[in-house]
Amino acid sequence: AVVSTQSTGDQFDWTRHRGKTGTSNTGPNYDHTRGTPKGYYMYIEASLPRVPGDRAILTSPSFKTSGQCTLNFWYNIHGYTVKDLNVWLVNTTGQHMIWSKGGEQGSDWLFASYKLPKMSKFQIMFEGVRGANVGGDIAIDDITFGGCTLEPLCPDDAFTCTALECIHKDKQCDFISQCSDGSDEELCGSCDFETAGMCGLMQSEYDDFDFTLANGATASQKTGPSTDNTLGTAAGHYIYIESSYPQQAGDVAEIMTPVYKGSAPLCRLTFAYHMYGTGIGKLQVRIQSVTDGTSTVVWSHEGNSGDAWFPTAVQIGAQNQFQVVFSATVGTYYGDIAIDDINFVNCSPGDFYGPADCSFENGFCNYLNQRHEDNFDWTLGQGSTPSWDTGPGFDHTFNNSYGHYAYIETSDPRIPDDKAILTSAWIKTENPATGIYAGFNCSFSFWYHMNGPDVDSLEVAMITAAGKTTLLQEKGSQGDQWLQGSAVVNDQDAARFMFSGTRGKSFSGDIAIDDVSVRTCQITPLCNEHDFMCLTVPNCINPYSALIPLL
Repeated sequence: AVVSTQSTGDQFDWTRHRGKTGTSNTGPNYDHTRGTPKGYYMYIEASLPRVPGDRAILTSPSFKTSGQCTLNFWYNIHGYTVKDLNVWLVNTTGQHMIWSKGGEQGSDWLFASYKLPKMSKFQIMFEGVRGANVGGDIAIDDITFGGCTLEPLCPDDAFTCTALECIHKDKQCDFISQCSDGSDEELCGSCDFETAGMCGLMQSEYDDFDFTLANGATASQKTGPSTDNTLGTAAGHYIYIESSYPQQAGDVAEIMTPVYKGSAPLCRLTFAYHMYGTGIGKLQVRIQSVTDGTSTVVWSHEGNSGDAWFPTAVQIGAQNQFQVVFSATVGTYYGDIAIDDINFVNCSPGDFYGPADCSFENGFCNYLNQRHEDNFDWTLGQGSTPSWDTGPGFDHTFNNSYGHYAYIETSDPRIPDDKAILTSAWIKTENPATGIYAGFNCSFSFWYHMNGPDVDSLEVAMITAAGKTTLLQEKGSQGDQWLQGSAVVNDQDAARFMFSGTRGKSFSGDIAIDDVSVRTCQITPLCNEHDFMCLTVPNCINPYSALIPLL
């Protein structure tokens, strides 16, 4: 038996069924295995809301193999508008169509066999394509492999990359590509709806009806778009709510992204919306927290906006495990609402965005371990620290054991009162009178963790030409939790930030920091990339002007 999974890169799913399908004169009357209406098979249902060209993809597990496999299966392609059944082979060289059959093949089950090339690992995909009308149900049954030995390529807790690599499931949809082909981030909600169906977006099970994938004009006049936003043509695709009967005023359709593992402080959602018609209701964007279950509206618009697409951007910011939900509410019959070109910008917690920002996912960013006035260094950590009953068990960015943070390891050879100092580069902060940051305070933010019976102290300070200003002074264990610290750092001509951790009387005193950022103001490095930056004073030295000529 081959246990397969539904793809999220198509328009609809294969259905497990027995007996006749829902439409007359198409599909099988019974399965192949038993030859009775009580036996099961898989099929694509071509009835509404399906449209011509919609695809459903059923994907096998990824296999390690010895020998040369032969793929065997039975198929039923019966109906007056039936289209295509395609079989794809996925291996280390890419995706290859190895078998295809289209058009009416009669009502009987037919046998197919294909000898696969010799290879070490592979995957099979069955693709059913919807024809011109409802009479296009396609079915498959009794998939087997002969002539080889098969083993699962990846363990149960792994995600299988399209390139047939294995990564942990927790690393999918984290805005960081771990697969060499980037496939772990492909079906995570970013979508122009042109090539990958719904791109991993999921219809809610708790709303009144669903969003529809479409192109060209919607079914109702004087509402909805006639072209998409991506291509600007009737051939381009988008998703929308069809507000005609049987929908009623107040009905809600919701579509949501997969769960993201975490996001960076500058993370933004961009998308285009189309809200044209005299009966337009409301479109909202919410952030749904997986950690605590809260749901926060971050963008909302209602009413007729005219027959045009409007690009917009929404601040997501630094989040732990979360989903983005698009929620559309019906006004009246003339109330079709459409969405296109969903994208996420600057969301990878491992990316470096500002000169004083760091999530420690790709090292220390622009932070340096001080080489004077301390005794040891801050260390990058992941999961639990080596010592029992101290330090965090996970980072703050991702809230799991795969994310990184910086911490002081207080085990041997450390002794009481040893100190470790981590400092940022020199920066300038400015509060502009105009623009998106006008009227905001410049905020320096960070998360810290102080857990253990012998935790001593953490000092966070801002260094300027005038001296040191302590922003946080915390002493003793604060419990097994990440806590946020912040301070206003308006209009600083030259400033750097310092994290100083002090070791207590024993090894049970690990202190950690994560997700450091400066926000809501103009932030620039004090020195350009070619200059040498002094650490103790806010000076920049051109290395070429400092050269001593040889005589």
